[in-house]
Amino acid sequence: MGKKRPIKSQIVAKYGEELAEAERMAQAGFNKKTKKLDESIYGPSTIAFDPLDDLKQMQQNNITDGSFLEAIKGGPPMGQESLINNALDAVQMEDPSFVMPPEVEVPMPTPLPPLEEEQEVEEGEGEEEVEEDKDAMPTDPEEKIDWVANKLAELKGPNCPKGTHIRQWKQMHGNVFVLQIDESIWLYRYLKRQEWAQIQANPAFGALRTDQQEDYISQKCVLWPPFNPETQGGLPAGASTMLSEQIKIQSMFLDPVQVASITVKL
Repeated sequence: MGKKRPIKSQIVAKYGEELAEAERMAQAGFNKKTKKLDESIYGPSTIAFDPLDDLKQMQQNNITDGSFLEAIKGGPPMGQESLINNALDAVQMEDPSFVMPPEVEVPMPTPLPPLEEEQEVEEGEGEEEVEEDKDAMPTDPEEKIDWVANKLAELKGPNCPKGTHIRQWKQMHGNVFVLQIDESIWLYRYLKRQEWAQIQANPAFGALRTDQQEDYISQKCVLWPPFNPETQGGLPAGASTMLSEQIKIQSMFLDPVQVASITVKL
């Protein structure tokens, strides 16, 4: 190790008060072995470093304000370790007799593994063939009718409506709807405006209870299975209410707010 130069006046002027305060702290109650302040003087403390270390290290390495400025001007901002090394290089350039302290190897961070390049998959490779769901309802209207007729035969037996029956109903009523809840299946149509006008004109309908009005609408519009006093008695209590509400919805008895939300202004 070469001869050390005394610390420059700029450092003394800048750090003189801090150095003196650190010396007083060290003499008053700093334990160099435990590297902690005397709690009887300063109270509880978790300080685990010597206040003189930083200043002593700067004095030992003979780093001046000018050296730091030269290090900062020499390139873009870097980490603390690189900044100190640049300052030491600047000191050596000022004083060739200054011996550089031994370099401490800093472990390099483990590089991340390279990202795997996505391999181009040729068309047809790696793609699983999706089998068509044979049980899915087709989108073609004619095929849909036959599909429903076949399902009815599977679930309810051979006495169910055939495709020809469903086509006749569609021709007569415009639209036919299918509703399945658990094991119960109904085919029904919507209520026409002329029919609704006749119902409203009949004073006997207004005199009926709500459940009787629901039964009347269900009996009129359910196509299959027959919905009459003989068959509806064994159904769940809410079946007629549910069917009449669905029939009204398909007949465009909708909530005005709901209709307004789907209306487009041109």
